[in-house]
Amino acid sequence: MFAPKLVLLASLNCLLASFAPHSQAEQPPSVEINYYIVEDLASPFQIASEGVSNGGLITDLVEIIFRDTPLRVVPKPLPVNRLHRIIRENTQSVWLSYDAKVWNSLADVGDFVEEPLFTVNHALLTCHDQPRSIETEADLFGMTLAILDNFSYPELRLLEERGSLTLTSVEKYEQGFRLAAARRVDGFVEMEIRLRYNLTQENETSSDCYQFLNMDAVIPPYEIYLSLSKQASPELRNMVTQRVRQLKTSEDYRQVFTRYMDRRIRVDQPKREGAAFTVPCPPACPTAAN
Repeated sequence: MFAPKLVLLASLNCLLASFAPHSQAEQPPSVEINYYIVEDLASPFQIASEGVSNGGLITDLVEIIFRDTPLRVVPKPLPVNRLHRIIRENTQSVWLSYDAKVWNSLADVGDFVEEPLFTVNHALLTCHDQPRSIETEADLFGMTLAILDNFSYPELRLLEERGSLTLTSVEKYEQGFRLAAARRVDGFVEMEIRLRYNLTQENETSSDCYQFLNMDAVIPPYEIYLSLSKQASPELRNMVTQRVRQLKTSEDYRQVFTRYMDRRIRVDQPKREGAAFTVPCPPACPTAAN
């Protein structure tokens, strides 16, 4: 069976790792973990298109987490709907993705890694002069807001159900930006980091009217986590959890955020400082549960 073979292989790796360092020829064979990537919609978290991964904030963090381990992370870029279908059809492989507890989109097939990667907040990108700020849900009353299709906005959906506002789904960021600039909607709501990053990737000159309004009063900030398939072993989960904790105090962590945020970071969010990421490679651990 698939799982016992993986356990046997990884257990052998653990035994070998307890001895002196191996030469290149003596390295034990690696075990693969499928890393699922959402194409086109998740930048800067995951930057991918037409089956090719080009990095991204979460992708770069994943690469560091599994650095110097016998576990080989295999990128699997897919359109979002196909990604969710394949994850649910493939019940044997060990895979990695990302999720948030407010979405819980992988709850039936995966479990959260205990330590979150980072926290996100939402913003309203608008070209309207009013309101000057979003202090309560009442400030959104009567608005038409653009949101990304295939993503979850439970707080906004609830307001729409109450008749407080209207939501217009767009397939790509560019469409949301154009609707906001043309004032065909009252604004475009999305994670602030993703709005700012994708706005800088626009080929056309950005509109001078754009302003960002903080949405914390309506959509509280929440944490982004890695999610591992239910086939993943407790040993693998513990390893990833510990590496995430170590990474978050490192210089590597700060550098990854600087790479994708640069001047796009929130002015009120302090930079993270920390020592260089120097974690010894832990013994290999089983990647499939018994």
